[in-house]
Amino acid sequence: MSLSTVRRALHATHAVAALLLLGTGLLLEFPELRALSIGGYGGRIVAIHLWAGAAFAGIPLAALAFSYRGLVEDLRRRLGPPDPWGWRKSHIAGSLAAGVLLTLTGLILWRDTWFPVVVGDGSRWLHIGLTIVIALELPIHLVVARKKLRSRVREWLGLEEPPDSFFDFDSDQDPD
Repeated sequence: MSLSTVRRALHATHAVAALLLLGTGLLLEFPELRALSIGGYGGRIVAIHLWAGAAFAGIPLAALAFSYRGLVEDLRRRLGPPDPWGWRKSHIAGSLAAGVLLTLTGLILWRDTWFPVVVGDGSRWLHIGLTIVIALELPIHLVVARKKLRSRVREWLGLEEPPDSFFDFDSDQDPD
C-alpha cells in the first residue's frame, strides 16, 4: 500500500470517525436534542459513540502499522520547515494533542469506576472543552483546505487528474 493511499485513507476515515463522535456526543450531552431526533435514550447512540471512539484511536495506529516510517518522515517534514502563518504547524500539533487527550479522557470516562471522582470530573470537562474547540476549528480547517477540497471533488468527478502528492503544501501557498 502506497504512502499516499495510507494518508488519504487515514484522513478520510479519521474524519468520518470524528464526525460520528461529534454527532453522537451532542446527542449524548443534550437529552432534548436526542429526544427530538431519536425519541428517547437510545442505547445505540452510546454504542456508536464507543465504537467511533475505538475507530478514532485505532485508525492512526493501523496507519502507522502499514506505513510507520513514511508517516513519521512526512510528519517531520511538515513540522520542520518554517511556516509564515504558522497555521499548518499549529493545526497539526494541536490536532495530534487534541486527539491523544480526547482518547485518554474518553477512556477515563468509559471506565469511570476505575478512577477517583475528581479524575472523572476533570476528564469530562476536558473532553467537552476539547470537543468544543474541535467543533469551532472544523470550519476554519475547511476554509483553509478549500483548494484541496475543490481539487478533490473535481478529481472524484473525473474533471481533473489526481495530484502526484496528497499533501503537497508548497504548490498550494497563496501568494497573498
